[in-house]
Amino acid sequence: MSPRLRSATTSPLPRARSWRGSTTADYRIDLAQGEADVAQAMPNWTNIAAQIEQQKARMAQTAAALAQSGASAEFARQEANRFDGLVGSGAVSLKQAQQAQSEQKRANAAVAESLAMQDQARKQIAVLESARGKATAALKRARPGSNKPDCACLTRRSTPRSPVRSATGRSASGNMSSPAPAC
Repeated sequence: MSPRLRSATTSPLPRARSWRGSTTADYRIDLAQGEADVAQAMPNWTNIAAQIEQQKARMAQTAAALAQSGASAEFARQEANRFDGLVGSGAVSLKQAQQAQSEQKRANAAVAESLAMQDQARKQIAVLESARGKATAALKRARPGSNKPDCACLTRRSTPRSPVRSATGRSASGNMSSPAPAC
């Protein structure tokens, strides 16, 4: 065998293969790989979805805590105002008025804490929504067959069309040819 012929037949590089030229075994391998990719991507997506639901529950919990702390803060404000008015008449001691003001400050701090927890939960949901979007994209990429072209025109005709058409719709060889489908 001549060196020229041998180098053409025993190339160290694998031949490139389009999906149309794939064998049934190649298709099965691609399908199995796609199914494995889906099996790997699905738990990630499910986990993120569960975390989002957990954060939504945390949002409801912080909303309830905010309502409770808001009610406590309002009562403490009213109580402090009453005690301030009664200190002048001597009906309550200065110590009792100061305790009411201190309670009002504690209640206001609880409101601020509830607001901060609610804001943090809202931001965490936004982060998880973004992660779910990425996981959804990964899941779509992992679906079996998603690496194959979606264009149906690649499977409609197995013989190439003539690049030259006359005004009558005939190719240069004389055969009728329809316009190429749009992809």
